[in-house]
Amino acid sequence: MIKALREARTAIQDLPKDDQLNLIKISFTMFGLLFGYPLIRATITAIFLQGSGAKSSPIVWLATVVCLVAGIFLFNRFQEKLKIHRLFLYTSAITIFLLFLFLFAQRFSPLWAYPLFIVKEVYIVLLIHSTLGYLNSSIQRETAKIIYGPLGAIGSIGGILGGISVSIFSKGIGVESTLIFGIMTLIPVTWLFLSTAKKYALKKSSSYNYENSQEKTRPLESLGERKKYVLMICALVMLSQFVISLYNFKFNLALESFYPQKEGKSEFLGVIYTWMNVTSLFIQVIAIPILFRAFKQRTVHFFIPIMLVSFYFLSNLSLGLGILPIAITFIVFKGTDYSLFAAAKELLYFVLTPRQRYGAKYIVDMVTYRFSKGLISFILIFIQNPHFVNILIYFSICLWLICLYFLFKKHNEYSITEVLHESTLA
Repeated sequence: MIKALREARTAIQDLPKDDQLNLIKISFTMFGLLFGYPLIRATITAIFLQGSGAKSSPIVWLATVVCLVAGIFLFNRFQEKLKIHRLFLYTSAITIFLLFLFLFAQRFSPLWAYPLFIVKEVYIVLLIHSTLGYLNSSIQRETAKIIYGPLGAIGSIGGILGGISVSIFSKGIGVESTLIFGIMTLIPVTWLFLSTAKKYALKKSSSYNYENSQEKTRPLESLGERKKYVLMICALVMLSQFVISLYNFKFNLALESFYPQKEGKSEFLGVIYTWMNVTSLFIQVIAIPILFRAFKQRTVHFFIPIMLVSFYFLSNLSLGLGILPIAITFIVFKGTDYSLFAAAKELLYFVLTPRQRYGAKYIVDMVTYRFSKGLISFILIFIQNPHFVNILIYFSICLWLICLYFLFKKHNEYSITEVLHESTLA
C-alpha cells in the first residue's frame, strides 16, 4: 500500500499543474459520489422494505436490471450527441428531480417506493462510469494504472464515512431527512465535476460504449477457439451472483424481522455499508497483494467459495444469536464480491489475446452480470421459502467449485500453450 501511494504521488507530481488540479477534482468527485450513495441507498432500502416487505425485493431487483439496461442504452445514445460534462449534469439533475418526486409520492402509496429504489440503483452506475470515462480520457494509460488503486481507496473512504453518517443521521433527524441530505450531496459533486477541464471532454467517452473500441469484431466472434473457456468464466460469474443475491434476500428477511421500524433499518444498514466498505478496502490494499503473491491463482479462486460457504454454514448454526451472524456473513459476501472476486476474475483474462480479452470482458461484464442478477431475481419471485433458498445457496456453491475445476483445466492448457509459444519465439 505504501509503495502504491508513493508511485501514485510520483505519477501525480510528474503531471502539469493543471492536470494535477484536474485529477484532484476527479478524486473528490468520486469521494463525493460514494459518500452520498450510502445515505441514499440505506434510506431508500429502508423505505422500500418498510412499505413493500422483504419478499418484494426480487421484483424490484428484476425491474432494476431491466431499467439499468435501458438506462445504459439511452446513456450511450445521448453521449453520441453530448459531451460528458453536459451528460453528467443532465443525469444528475434528472436523478435529483426523480428522487424528490418519488420520495414525495411514496408518502401516499408504497408502490412509489419501487421507482424510488430503481433510480438509486441506476444513477450511481451512470455517474461513476461517467467519472471513470472522463478520467480515462484525461490521463495516460500508464498513469491510470497507478492512479486506480489510490482512487479506489479514496472512494472506499467516502463510502465508509457515508455509512457512518447514515447511522448518525437516521437516528437523529429521521430517514426522510437523511435521504434529502444524501440527495443534496449530488449538487456540490456535480458542480465539482463540471469544473474539471473541458479539453478532455470528448464525445463517446463512456466505458459502456462497445463501438468506441478499435476492435470492430463482434464479442463472440473475437473469442475464436477459446469460447468455451470464456463461457466457463460466465458460468462462474453467474453462480457467484446467484449466491450473493440469494443471501441478500435472506439478509433482507432478517432485517425486516429484527427491525420493524424504518429508522432502525436505515441505521443498521448504515453500519452494514460502513463495514462493507471497510472490508472491501482491507481486501484491496492488504489481502489481495498478499494472497496473489503467496498463493497460486487457482488456490485463490477455490478459497473464495470455500470461505463463503464456511461463513454461511456458521451463520446458520448461530441463528439463536440474533441478526449479528447474518450481518457479518452478508458483509463478507458483499465485501468479497466487490474486491477479491472481482480482482481474481480479471486475472482469468490474461491467457487470452488482447482481442479475445476485450470480447470476453464485454460478454462477462456487460451481459452475464446483468442477466444472472435478473434470472435469480425472477426465480426468487416464485421461490421464497427459506429452506429452498438454503438449498439453492449450497447447490450454487457446489456448482461454483465444479466449474472452477473444469475452468482451470482449460486455463492450465492455455498457460502451457503461451509458455511454449514464448519459448519458440525466443
